[in-house]
Amino acid sequence: MRPDLEQRLAAMPRRLRVRHGDDARRLALMLAPDERVSAVAAGPLLGQGNVLVAVTDRRIVGTGKAWSTSVPYGQLSGVVADRRLARPSTVTIHAAGRVLALRSPRHAAEVFVAAVRHAAGLPDPV
Repeated sequence: MRPDLEQRLAAMPRRLRVRHGDDARRLALMLAPDERVSAVAAGPLLGQGNVLVAVTDRRIVGTGKAWSTSVPYGQLSGVVADRRLARPSTVTIHAAGRVLALRSPRHAAEVFVAAVRHAAGLPDPV
């Protein structure tokens, strides 16, 4: 497996790494050879079941059992993590007329959102 993806997955709780092993392998195949992963988040995606989503230097890319997506940063209009709930948080991604809502552990959600904002050049919310 790719070292950058493996490093990000190693930071996840073991139970999530085991649950998303197949997703991680599919995700690795979706990445370009020179594309770099800076964060990952895993959990249920509204309407799609459990998925694994990664932030790269080019896009947001994700996969689940019967689902995959690629969102180039040019299509991204916003990303936020709902901080009202203790755990888990909901990461909401607004892109090209669609909304993706991912439930993920709070810390992973915050790291994911910060990585997307940095990679996409989005301003921090006020």
